[in-house]
Amino acid sequence: MKQPNQEPKLKSKIESISGVRFMRLSGRIDHTNASGFMKDLEQLAEDLAQNEPLIIDFTELVFITSAGLRALFVLKKELDEGEKKFAVTQLKGDVAEIFRITGFDALIPTTDTSDEAVALVSGS
Repeated sequence: MKQPNQEPKLKSKIESISGVRFMRLSGRIDHTNASGFMKDLEQLAEDLAQNEPLIIDFTELVFITSAGLRALFVLKKELDEGEKKFAVTQLKGDVAEIFRITGFDALIPTTDTSDEAVALVSGS
């Protein structure tokens, strides 16, 4: 049985919309699932078409640890090497604070809305 204050585990949904790949996250990324998250990101990066940008939507993500940030950093390096565009959007609450404190909001392109993210990775 779920404890009253226990946060939900990580869930992700991947979809392509108008030539942009979206990964929508919910729950939390912590030490129990960060390695699985990294494997999912590696597979996603491999599956991207040559000019297909990636947006990770954090709307429903409530927490991320340094292990989750590391997975995002590895993804960014891999996509940069392949000259593929990448952004994260909808950072909220503790997740937004963690990105700000660690400087990840300057390292990884971030936007407030999905529309802004699409414009950023599409170059429009």
